[in-house]
Amino acid sequence: MERGESVRVDPDHPRYGGERPWQYDWLSAGLQRHHSGFDGGWPWWLSCIEPDLDQHRSVVLPGGRDQVSIQLELAETRYATFPLWMWETIHTGHYLAFTQEDLDEWHGALGSAGLGPDTAQLPEPWRGRLESSWERIFDRGPHPRFWYRDREVSEDDSARNTLMREASEDPVGLTQELRASDVLEVVLFTAVE
Repeated sequence: MERGESVRVDPDHPRYGGERPWQYDWLSAGLQRHHSGFDGGWPWWLSCIEPDLDQHRSVVLPGGRDQVSIQLELAETRYATFPLWMWETIHTGHYLAFTQEDLDEWHGALGSAGLGPDTAQLPEPWRGRLESSWERIFDRGPHPRFWYRDREVSEDDSARNTLMREASEDPVGLTQELRASDVLEVVLFTAVE
């Protein structure tokens, strides 16, 4: 970017240790299908909330001590946004429900088929229905509100309840490439190791 070039995510970069989590390939393919600004490459993840750099100075961040915060201005056709809890739900392989009733209905249907929400490999048509729920993340209309903690969440350590307790309602943004012309401000800072 300092040379005026665009920068894309390299999924084969050594920092990923040769691993390509299915979730990121799934997300990249979905973005390509639903947004003209994406061509199937891995996206950059962006904060939609200005970060508290004082807080970030006191934590260990990927990449070491020297860090940078870059404020961007992107054309609407070049980014997508959604609440982070929606991605966290997909990333952990759970059904993306927009209400507690929707989730209860899904669990009831699974139970009637002799399956549970933590069944490792769902057979069809259940796998298809699960993946169809994930497609909701690409809807361009208003996103559903964060409802996971509308009622008390059990303290058990099931994957679903852990997700519901720890999920974030913060919005995130994605873009296919970063361009020097996108940059409004750059702030260099040093994190504590």
